[in-house]
Amino acid sequence: MGSPENESGRSSAEGPQHQVSISQFYMQTTEVTQGQWRAVMGSNPSYFSSCGDSCPVESVSWGDIQIFLARLNASGIGIYRLPTEAEWEYAARAGTTGTFSFGSSSDNLSQYAWHVGNSSDMTHPVAQKLANLWGLYDMHGNVLEWVSDWSGPFTSTAVTDPQGPSYGPSRIVRGGGYGGNADDQRSAIRHYITLSNRYRDVGFRLVLAYSVTNNLGMTFNQIPAGTFTMGSPENETGRSSAEGPQHQVSISQFYMQTTEVTQGQWRAVMGSNPSNFSSCGDSCPVESVSSSDIQTFLVRLNERGIGTYRLPTEAEWEYAARAGTTGTFSFGPSSASLGWFAWYSGNSSNMTHPVAQKLANLWGLYDMHGNVLEWVSDWSGPFTSTAETNPQGPSSGSSRIVRGGGYSGNADSQRSARRLSLAPSSRYFDLGLRLVAANYHPGLMTSTSSTTTTTTTTTVPAYPYPDCYASVIQGSTTPLTLNYGDVVTLSNGSSWEVLNYYYGYHYGGRVAICPDSRKLIIEGHELSVRRSW
Repeated sequence: MGSPENESGRSSAEGPQHQVSISQFYMQTTEVTQGQWRAVMGSNPSYFSSCGDSCPVESVSWGDIQIFLARLNASGIGIYRLPTEAEWEYAARAGTTGTFSFGSSSDNLSQYAWHVGNSSDMTHPVAQKLANLWGLYDMHGNVLEWVSDWSGPFTSTAVTDPQGPSYGPSRIVRGGGYGGNADDQRSAIRHYITLSNRYRDVGFRLVLAYSVTNNLGMTFNQIPAGTFTMGSPENETGRSSAEGPQHQVSISQFYMQTTEVTQGQWRAVMGSNPSNFSSCGDSCPVESVSSSDIQTFLVRLNERGIGTYRLPTEAEWEYAARAGTTGTFSFGPSSASLGWFAWYSGNSSNMTHPVAQKLANLWGLYDMHGNVLEWVSDWSGPFTSTAETNPQGPSSGSSRIVRGGGYSGNADSQRSARRLSLAPSSRYFDLGLRLVAANYHPGLMTSTSSTTTTTTTTTVPAYPYPDCYASVIQGSTTPLTLNYGDVVTLSNGSSWEVLNYYYGYHYGGRVAICPDSRKLIIEGHELSVRRSW
């Protein structure tokens, strides 16, 4: 990532070059158009509105885009976000290493980009120039594009799925626009812009997050890997000492249930409903369940053969609740808009309500503020002051952590950082749960990753290959030959029947199982497989 020191037009902000590993993601093939923006927002802010619905939307601030995302994600056609800076450059390069995606010379730039030499100083309809090798249009030229990262210097060390700094004075903008010269269209070029700025040559494109639903109606959204500041600052209103010290936490990608587990979902697994507010109905969150009750629920759910589920860790929960934000709430530092996002003491009539009636956060998760508090997997204990990766909490204890806020709590109790400790046997009217999908089984879950009427996306492959989840073949400690009809069992417990032939050496290293495409990848070779029950 970044540019070599001898690249023409290079700035010091593009270095040092460093190795970056990126997980598979889905990127919009074009910049968001004026027509797509109008369909979501009802208006068109573009300076070049006469260019038409197929031209990129521009003159939008980073804040404008967050409102657009909230409305788009609430429409039920998918979960979208801005790409990270690393994802953007990785996709722009499309596997190449030169100055541009088509080589190191700008001689062919006009075939790929609208720039100062051919644009007549205006935007043009998207996808009129050649796409790069991964099918992405206008990664060079037309408009510059907002990404999700705060501005900051590059590291010199290798990183995986970097998210950028946790805070900064400005956000990153990538790519080149219609008014830029050849040097401005390079794959590595990067700019800093304050969040409120609206420029006629700055727009954006989206990444489509993955979402799966099982046959119990539980939907899980892909939560991207990243690093965040866990806990609350000492001056946050309502803060308790248990919320500090603040510290950096890195989280791997995972799948979080978009809603709290409902009474209907609990009854489908357990055959009964313990909820105090049972009259609220099957779409209301289950409550009055202890940590021990949940362990029984998880055992029975995981026995159904529709995936493997668990409680989120405390760190996963707060990371997902914040959804890339750093304020007191996922929607900002003030509770003024809390009623749009949460059932709490100010609007709940002291009772639970059906899930997903309030606005979701930027990652498509409902009721992370309010309705019921939620058990997580961690035993209670103090925070560390040092950076952590995927922390699990203490190995034992006398109480478990509960996160979030409930219908009876005031505004301060709905904060993203709020944490409580309760005895595992506790059962309260405002205490429930949501799940994480550790893996899922094909055929019993449906994907919404490509269900959209507003955007087209292309799959950007992972490096070094697109693994849906990693595993190893059990017992493969000697060279392995696989023939048609052979069944292999993976370390995650799933078994797969081979539908073609592979001969090679495999000594128990990582393989990738891709259930959506029914592929098993070994040593770079793809085998067609189907589930063997």
